Amino acid sequence: MPSHSRPISKRWAPFTLAVALMAVARVAHAAWPPTPTQNVPLCTTAFSSQIGTAIPDQRGGAIAVWYEDRAGDFDVFARRVDSGGFPQWTADGVRVCVAPAGTAQILPKAVSDGAGGVVVVWIDGRNGPNALFAQHVDSSGVRQWGDPGVILATGTTNQVTEFSVESDGAGGIVVAWASSVSGISSDIYAQRLNASGVLQWGSNAKTLCSNKLDQVHPVVVRKTSGTFVVAWEDQRAIFNTFVFGQAVTGAGTLLWAADGLQLVNSAENAINPMLVATGSDDCLLFWDADSVGVGDIRGKRLGTAGAAVWAGAGLHMFPIGVSGLLGVMTDHVGGAYLVTSATNATTHTNPLWAQRVQGDGSLLFSPSGERVSSVPSNQVQVALAPDNQGGLLLTWYDDVRGLAPDMDIIAQRLSPFGGSVWYASGVSVCLAPNQGPGLCIAQSGGGAVIAWSDTRNSPSPDIYAQGVDALGRLGSGVSVEPSAPPAATALARPSPNPASHGSTSISYTLTGPERVELRVVDPSGRVVTVLEDGVRGAGTHTVTWDGRARGRSLPPGLYLVQLLTPSRSEIRRLVVL
Repeated sequence: MPSHSRPISKRWAPFTLAVALMAVARVAHAAWPPTPTQNVPLCTTAFSSQIGTAIPDQRGGAIAVWYEDRAGDFDVFARRVDSGGFPQWTADGVRVCVAPAGTAQILPKAVSDGAGGVVVVWIDGRNGPNALFAQHVDSSGVRQWGDPGVILATGTTNQVTEFSVESDGAGGIVVAWASSVSGISSDIYAQRLNASGVLQWGSNAKTLCSNKLDQVHPVVVRKTSGTFVVAWEDQRAIFNTFVFGQAVTGAGTLLWAADGLQLVNSAENAINPMLVATGSDDCLLFWDADSVGVGDIRGKRLGTAGAAVWAGAGLHMFPIGVSGLLGVMTDHVGGAYLVTSATNATTHTNPLWAQRVQGDGSLLFSPSGERVSSVPSNQVQVALAPDNQGGLLLTWYDDVRGLAPDMDIIAQRLSPFGGSVWYASGVSVCLAPNQGPGLCIAQSGGGAVIAWSDTRNSPSPDIYAQGVDALGRLGSGVSVEPSAPPAATALARPSPNPASHGSTSISYTLTGPERVELRVVDPSGRVVTVLEDGVRGAGTHTVTWDGRARGRSLPPGLYLVQLLTPSRSEIRRLVVL
C-alpha cells in the first residue's frame, strides 16, 4: 500500500472555533466539572454497575447504558446526560426492561434511534440461558416496546454466545449473533426489528451460516444502500481460521453464497474481523493476520458482490509484526481509522497507535502510524468515535502516573491529517482513584461525552461521565481576541506585529500552574510549530519566535498563534513579512 509523507505538522483546530464558540455558549453554566478529579455521577447505588455503551443523544449529550445487580440479579439501565452535563431521566437510571426475579439481563449494546433515544440489546436469562432481547427507550426515558422488551428469536437459534448490533437507519436495528444450536458448533444468525419492535426476518431469525464447524465473533454494518454486511471468524478449514461474510437486504434476502462468502483468501489465519461502511455498496474489512507466529493487521475494500476492490490478499495497515486490532471507525469520506498498540522497546510499555486508510487503499499517516499520545505509557481499553469533522475521538485507561491498580482516563482528538488536536499527551478526563473496567465515548458537537464504570467510592463500580469540548477542555469557555483583558489566563498580542523577518515575541500570563500548549497555525489550519508544551508556573511567560519551523523559514503571510490550557483557549493573529 502506498503511503503519503506528512507535511510539517498537519495538526488542526483553529478553524473549528466558530462551531466551538456556539456549542460552548449554550453550556457556559454547565454542570460538567472543570477538573478531572470530579466528573458527573450517573449512578451511585451500592451495587456493581458495568458500563456497556454510550451513544449520542442527538442534542450534544449522550445516553449511557449499563447492567447492575441492584435487585439481587442483573438488570439493564440507561440514563441520559445533556449537553450541559446535567443528568436526565430517573435518578440512578431507567430500568430498560421488567423481567421476572432471578433472571439476569447482562452485556447490553446500544445504538441511537435517530430521534434522541436509544435502542438496547442484551443477553437475557428468561428464555434459556442466553437469549437476546431488545428495547427502545425514547428521548424522555420511556420504554416503547413493552415493559418486558422484545425477544429476537423464539426458537433454539436464540442461545447466544456473542452478538453485534447496528441501526437500520429507520429507527430499528439489525442484530447478528453466534449461537450454539447443536451444542457442538456455533452458527451465525441475524434478525431485524423495525421502529415498532416488530420482527422482520421471521420468528426464529435468519440463518446466515450453519456450517458444521464453528463460526464466531460476528460483526455487522449497514451500507448506505440499505444492505447489511455481516462478517465472522470461520473454522470450516479445520487447521486455519478465515473470515467469511454474508450480505442481507433490508427484506432479509441473502445476496452472497450459501453459508457465506470467504472474504479473506490468504494462507494466514485471519481473526478479529471489523467492518466500516463506506460507499453506497462498499465497505471496508479489517482483521488480524497470523503467518507462522508473526502478527499483522490487514484490510481490504469489499465491492457489491463481496469481491476485493484493493489488490492482493489484504493491504498492510501497520508494519508487519504489529498486531492486535483494537478498534476501527469511519472517517466519513470513504476511508477509516484503525487503532492498535505496539510495544515500546525502550520503556517496555504498550502505547496506542492510529492509522488512517483512504478509500483507494493508501495510508494517510506514516507507514508506522501516528502516536495517539506523546507519553509512552500503557494505554488500554480504547474506545473510538468520529468527531464529525473528519477526525477521530479516542479515550483510554492510562497508567501514566504509575498508581496501579488505579488508572487515569485520558482522551485525544486526532486531526484528519494526523497529529493531535488536543494536547500531545492527551486530555485528562478522570484522575480520581479508579480501576474501571469499562469505558465508552460518544461524539458531541466535535467534542465528546465519555462514560465509564468507576470505583472511586467503593470496589463496587458506579457510572460516571464527563464532557470534553471540541478544544479538549473540561467545563470551560472560549475567547477569541477579547475586547478587554481577561482576569484569568491571557495571551498577549505578538510584538512586533507584523513581524519583520519573522522575529516576534509572544507573551502569555497564567494565574496559577497549568499545562500549556502554545502553537503557530497556518491559514489552512495546520499546526506548523509548537512553541511551548508542558506545565508552566503562575506569572507572565515570553517566547521569542524566529519565524522558522523545523529549521526552515515560513512563507510570508497570515498566521495564528494559539494558546491552549485546560481552562482557556485564545487566538492572536500574526503577520509574517
